[in-house]
Amino acid sequence: MFQKEWEVLIVDDEPDVFEVSRLALKRVKVYGVPLKLHFCASQAEAIQFISNKSDYAPALAVALIDVVMESDTAGLELCQFIREERQNQFTQLFIRTGQ
Repeated sequence: MFQKEWEVLIVDDEPDVFEVSRLALKRVKVYGVPLKLHFCASQAEAIQFISNKSDYAPALAVALIDVVMESDTAGLELCQFIREERQNQFTQLFIRTGQ
Protein backbone atom coordinates (compact mmCIF):
# COMPACT_ATOMS: atom_id res chain seq x y z
CA MET A 1 0.00 0.00 0.00
CA PHE A 2 1.35 3.42 -0.93
CA GLN A 3 -1.10 5.38 1.23
CA LYS A 4 0.27 6.95 4.43
CA GLU A 5 -3.26 7.81 5.51
CA TRP A 6 -6.76 7.78 4.03
CA GLU A 7 -8.22 11.28 3.61
CA VAL A 8 -11.82 11.47 4.90
CA LEU A 9 -13.98 14.60 4.68
CA ILE A 10 -16.89 14.99 7.09
CA VAL A 11 -19.37 17.73 6.22
CA ASP A 12 -22.09 18.54 8.74
CA ASP A 13 -23.50 21.61 10.44
CA GLU A 14 -23.83 19.88 13.84
CA PRO A 15 -20.68 20.04 16.01
CA ASP A 16 -21.81 16.93 17.91
CA VAL A 17 -21.56 14.92 14.68
CA PHE A 18 -17.90 15.91 14.42
CA GLU A 19 -17.18 14.73 17.95
CA VAL A 20 -19.01 11.43 17.54
CA SER A 21 -17.33 10.84 14.18
CA ARG A 22 -13.92 11.66 15.64
CA LEU A 23 -14.49 9.20 18.50
CA ALA A 24 -15.94 6.45 16.31
CA LEU A 25 -13.17 6.67 13.71
CA LYS A 26 -10.25 7.41 16.04
CA ARG A 27 -8.61 4.00 15.83
CA VAL A 28 -9.97 2.83 12.49
CA LYS A 29 -7.44 1.59 9.96
CA VAL A 30 -8.15 0.37 6.44
CA TYR A 31 -5.62 -2.13 5.14
CA GLY A 32 -3.44 -1.09 8.08
CA VAL A 33 -3.54 2.58 7.09
CA PRO A 34 -5.04 5.19 9.50
CA LEU A 35 -7.62 7.80 8.59
CA LYS A 36 -6.96 11.54 8.40
CA LEU A 37 -10.20 13.37 9.15
CA HIS A 38 -11.09 16.79 7.75
CA PHE A 39 -14.17 18.65 8.99
CA CYS A 40 -16.31 21.28 7.24
CA ALA A 41 -19.43 22.81 8.78
CA SER A 42 -21.23 23.79 5.56
CA GLN A 43 -21.50 23.23 1.84
CA ALA A 44 -19.70 26.51 1.21
CA GLU A 45 -16.85 25.59 3.55
CA ALA A 46 -16.49 22.16 1.92
CA ILE A 47 -16.42 23.68 -1.58
CA GLN A 48 -13.75 26.13 -0.42
CA PHE A 49 -11.75 23.31 1.20
CA ILE A 50 -11.90 21.16 -1.94
CA SER A 51 -11.15 24.09 -4.24
CA ASN A 52 -8.27 25.50 -2.17
CA LYS A 53 -6.81 22.10 -1.43
CA SER A 54 -6.93 20.73 -4.94
CA ASP A 55 -4.34 18.13 -3.96
CA TYR A 56 -6.98 16.66 -1.60
CA ALA A 57 -9.75 16.42 -4.18
CA PRO A 58 -8.49 13.32 -5.99
CA ALA A 59 -6.93 11.95 -2.79
CA LEU A 60 -10.13 12.04 -0.73
CA ALA A 61 -11.08 8.42 -0.17
CA VAL A 62 -14.43 9.12 1.45
CA ALA A 63 -16.75 12.06 2.10
CA LEU A 64 -19.54 11.78 4.68
CA ILE A 65 -22.01 14.51 3.77
CA ASP A 66 -25.09 15.75 5.60
CA VAL A 67 -27.93 16.54 3.20
CA VAL A 68 -29.58 19.41 5.09
CA MET A 69 -27.24 22.27 6.01
CA GLU A 70 -27.57 25.82 4.63
CA SER A 71 -30.50 24.60 2.57
CA ASP A 72 -32.58 21.43 2.27
CA THR A 73 -30.39 20.24 -0.61
CA ALA A 74 -26.95 21.63 0.30
CA GLY A 75 -25.39 18.17 0.65
CA LEU A 76 -26.79 17.00 -2.66
CA GLU A 77 -25.45 20.13 -4.33
CA LEU A 78 -22.04 19.43 -2.79
CA CYS A 79 -22.12 15.91 -4.25
CA GLN A 80 -22.98 17.40 -7.63
CA PHE A 81 -20.07 19.84 -7.30
CA ILE A 82 -17.65 17.01 -6.48
CA ARG A 83 -18.83 14.76 -9.31
CA GLU A 84 -19.56 17.27 -12.07
CA GLU A 85 -17.53 20.43 -11.50
CA ARG A 86 -14.47 18.75 -9.96
CA GLN A 87 -14.98 15.69 -12.17
CA ASN A 88 -14.06 13.48 -9.22
CA GLN A 89 -15.44 9.99 -9.79
CA PHE A 90 -13.11 8.33 -7.29
CA THR A 91 -14.13 9.66 -3.88
CA GLN A 92 -16.81 7.52 -2.22
CA LEU A 93 -19.70 9.80 -1.24
CA PHE A 94 -21.92 8.82 1.68
CA ILE A 95 -24.97 11.00 2.10
CA ARG A 96 -26.57 11.10 5.52
CA THR A 97 -29.34 13.01 7.20
CA GLY A 98 -31.05 13.31 10.54
CA GLN A 99 -34.34 14.34 8.93
